[in-house]
Amino acid sequence: MLRRVTLAAAVLGSFLLATFLPFGFVQLRIWNYLNGFDLLAMILLIAPFLASRWLLPHGARTTRVAWWLCVLMALDVVAFAVGLLAPTGGHPSLEAVVSLFIGYGKLFLVPAALSALIVAALRGERAVALLLGTLCLVGETLYTLGNPDQPLGWFAWLQRAST
Repeated sequence: MLRRVTLAAAVLGSFLLATFLPFGFVQLRIWNYLNGFDLLAMILLIAPFLASRWLLPHGARTTRVAWWLCVLMALDVVAFAVGLLAPTGGHPSLEAVVSLFIGYGKLFLVPAALSALIVAALRGERAVALLLGTLCLVGETLYTLGNPDQPLGWFAWLQRAST
């Protein structure tokens, strides 16, 4: 039981630490210099957890819930990719609208997925799945596109604290 509680605390602590430190830097980079490097960073943070469903089947139902929430949030990566990689440059207003709505949705989806991962840790989910899920949520949180004049809800304290 102590191992499970330790894993749950590690999930929460590592998520908070990994989002607290680079949040302001990443947000400034997104608004000023968004490029292929950022898209690659998003994919490297998010894709392993999404692929883990087939490579390492999840033992806990709550891990599957977190996975589905991350799939929904990963549509943001698709919007970033279309905007950056489309031959015509994409349709900026469409990608911006998708990113904005998913960004607002992340206010509820990220805490819900994080809670699901914590419950999965308490139910004995493998550490690898928890690590990949936490990295995915870190990527989803860091690469949230919001209005810089009105920072999004609970992400605002991260931005103010790290800049």
